[in-house]
Parts: sequence; C-alpha cells; structure tokens
Amino acid sequence: MLHPKSLLTAFALALALVGMTAPPVAQPMTGETVLNKRLQLESQLRKLAKERRTLGDRLGEISLMSDEERTDEIQAEARKATEQLVGIGPKMDEVEAALDAMPQDVAKGDPATDEFATLKAQASRHALGAIAAMMADGKSSHSDGPLAEFQEHHKLAANVYPVEFLSAPARDAKSIEAAAGLTSAPTNVGTGEAPIETPVFADGDAAFMGVVQPIVPGGDQVYPTITTRPDVGGPHSDDTDVAETQLTIGSELLAPTRLQASVTGLRTQELRLPAFEPAIRETLRGALSEAFDDQCIAELLTVAQVAAGAVETFATGIKRLVFDNVEGRYARQESDLRVLLGASTMQFLASLYRTNNSDDSLLDAIRNRASGVRVSAHTPAVANNKQDALIALGVGRRAAVCPIWQGVEITVDRVTGAGKGQVEIFGAMFAAFSIADASAFRRVETQHA
Repeated sequence: MLHPKSLLTAFALALALVGMTAPPVAQPMTGETVLNKRLQLESQLRKLAKERRTLGDRLGEISLMSDEERTDEIQAEARKATEQLVGIGPKMDEVEAALDAMPQDVAKGDPATDEFATLKAQASRHALGAIAAMMADGKSSHSDGPLAEFQEHHKLAANVYPVEFLSAPARDAKSIEAAAGLTSAPTNVGTGEAPIETPVFADGDAAFMGVVQPIVPGGDQVYPTITTRPDVGGPHSDDTDVAETQLTIGSELLAPTRLQASVTGLRTQELRLPAFEPAIRETLRGALSEAFDDQCIAELLTVAQVAAGAVETFATGIKRLVFDNVEGRYARQESDLRVLLGASTMQFLASLYRTNNSDDSLLDAIRNRASGVRVSAHTPAVANNKQDALIALGVGRRAAVCPIWQGVEITVDRVTGAGKGQVEIFGAMFAAFSIADASAFRRVETQHA
C-alpha cells in the first residue's frame, strides 16, 4: 500500500506527464487595478463613440451627393461604412456591460504587498526642500527615482506634485476621530457624473445647398472659372467661316478670414468634471461650425432677388418656387432642386392648399417634387410679411466654394489666467466665402400677407 505522501507525489508526476497545470488562483482586485481597468474601458467607449460619429458624418455627406458623384467606389465606401456602423453598436454594448460589472467597492489591498501603495510611500519621502532645490537648480523634472515613477504612473507633468507630498505626514485617522469625537463618513457614498450636455447649433445648410467646403493647406487659394460660352456655327456644307469666341477665364483669389471663439473656465471646474475639456472643445467646434454655415448662407443671399408681386397662393407658390427654376441647363427636372426656407415661410406654405378638398399643402407639393426642403435658422427674419427662400439648381458643381484652412484649431491656455486659477480654450476657423456661378442659385422672395 502506497503512503499518502507517495500518492501525492505520483499524482503530481502524472499531471506533469500529461501537461496539466493547476488552475490559476484569482488575485483580488485592488482599488488601483479597478481604477485602471475602468479608465481603459471608458477610453475604449469614447473611441467607439468617436468612430460612430465619423462614420455617421461620412454617410451623411454621401447621402447629399448627386447620382453622378456616387461612383462605384463611393457606393462601396458607403456599404463598408454602413457595415462598420452596424458593428459598433454591439461593441459599445459589451464595453458598457463590462463597466456596469466593475466592482463598486474594492479593498485597497495590504500596503505591505500593494505595489502602488509602496510606490506612493517611497515617493512621499521626497520633502518640499528637495523639490524646491531641484527647481532652483533649473531642472524641470526628476530623471529617475520614486517620484518620477509616481508622476509617470499618474501621467502628471514634471512640475505637478500631489499636495500631500508638500505637507507634513498626516496624523493617524483613528487618533483624530478619538480626539474630536467625530464619526467616519460612509465609504460607499459617491457622486455620479452624467454626460455634459452641449448647446444645439444650426449647421449643415451650406452643404445641403451644394456649397463646396474643401480643407486647404496654407496659402491663398485661386479658383478659376471659364465665364464665356463658345458660339457654335452651322450646320454648314460649304466653307462658311465660323466666328471665333474669345475665351474669358475669371479667377478669384481667396484669402483666409478668421472666425474665433473662446471659453474661460476655472481649473476647479476642469478637475471636478473629467469631461470638461472634451465638452468645451465640442461646444467651440459647434459654435464655429454654426458661424461658418451662417457666413456661407449670407453669401448665397447676395444673389439677385426675385421679388414678390403679391401674396402667394398655391398656384403662384408652386410656379415661383419650383417650375420657374427648372430651366433645362442647371436643373433639368424638379428633383434637381433643393429649397431652403425660413421657419415662417414653411408655416405659411403649409397653410396653402390647391382647393378646400386637397390633401396636400403647397409645402407637401414642393417636397414631393424637389430633392430636398429644409428649414434654416440662418435665413433673415420676416420683414413686412416677406421672407426670402433660397433654391439651389443642381448640386455637384463648384457653383459656390467656402474653403477652410487646416480645419478647426483648438488651443488650450492654462498659463495666462494661471494666477486666477483659470483655463481658457480657444477655437479658431480660417475660411473664405465665394460664389463662382450665381446662376446656380435663386433667391425668391415670398409674401405671406
């Protein structure tokens, strides 16, 4: 009969021979481990959300393209983007589920074995005098040592130090409570932060009207346009001379103009709200995009106006806003038109019917014929019961161009207002606005009463 010790030895040998290993022992998660894991998941969630917005914006751009612009390559891109967009949803659900499953209350671990606690204890031994001496010597950071490791661990700048490092060691918490007769605060009470809601901005109208918005490098931009149409003679069956047409090429030199906005906040706000800076960046981007859109529409509103002669009716409205603009060159059918209205004009058109028994209003009739009808916050308000409507005749040409230099520039300034504990975030957009072919747009005045 084998001795129990021999049985254990034999069993261990058998496990080794068949390549078996004992199951790993799950290590308890410390607070630092949970925090790092949560930060990783939140970063992953933000990346997925950003990817979803990018794909959605691109699909929106493709949806505004004309049939000629939607090449096989563009359609393949749209299919791929749609597939990617559909796949992002489940990924975000998985990450959110993992966040929900994270422990809410985790022991910090034994300071004697917790690597993070040990590192903090070692780093805290750097006294204020040592830090001040380092800065007096002109050094910008610790090249090595526990403090440098601690700063790197927390992604701190070289001149940022945890406040507890610059003060005397804290007294024992139990002795403080006993002396003051205090009761410890509950450890399971926290504060939850909802996403920061940003303002709503009005943009996208210029793209809807077919205004080309290229991102251009540094330097002035030149956009040449042939402004003459060749005269064609004939048909001739003899040697009749055909008059020549003098070619005229017009060009416009566009230099950047600046749209700028800034927001000043307190460092305390930035520290209390982890999403402070991204939300402010998004707010500035939205404000600049709205201002850029407003300038583009203002440029379109400089084309010659087709004045109203009387209060619109169903018959005059469908003629002036649709049929008069299908001229066979820029717009060959009603679906080549895009109509941009003010809110008051939309409401007025919705009240006009062909007859008392008609189901469709004038607004419905225009929507059924044009490729798009949209209300814009950038159209001038009603004056004397009149308001302009903008109509684009065919989309796909460079009839209007608003170049943007290098995209939107965001700058964070924590230096200027540092004495007041302020942080200022600047947003700037450099753009120009020009109409290359005014014949591709109509500005039609509507009279409501």
